[in-house]
Amino acid sequence: MVNPADIEDLFADDDEFAYLGYRERIVQDPAVMVGKPIVRGTRIPVELILGWLSGNMDLEEFFAAYPHLTLADVQAAIAFARDAVRADYLQSQHQSQQRKDALAALDLRAAPEGGEG
Repeated sequence: MVNPADIEDLFADDDEFAYLGYRERIVQDPAVMVGKPIVRGTRIPVELILGWLSGNMDLEEFFAAYPHLTLADVQAAIAFARDAVRADYLQSQHQSQQRKDALAALDLRAAPEGGEG
């Protein structure tokens, strides 16, 4: 699970992802919904919002079902998801590069001295 604080660290130098205003609205607490990211002050997880929107783009219907949520809450959930996906991708890329570097180091150690011949 991606922690919002980890996302902020990953994008500290990235102006494109400088907007992290969702941290005011999307929170995680191990004692609430098993630590899933939720809308602050509710027990509504981000995944519920994304699931609803992925199957039904009618915001009017959404807000009728969840009248205490706001458009800003929905936008924050989407921003959180976007940054979580980006953080996961960057972490994957970093791990892939580490594996490549480790394999290259092993290849260098295994090469016979004096080159091929």
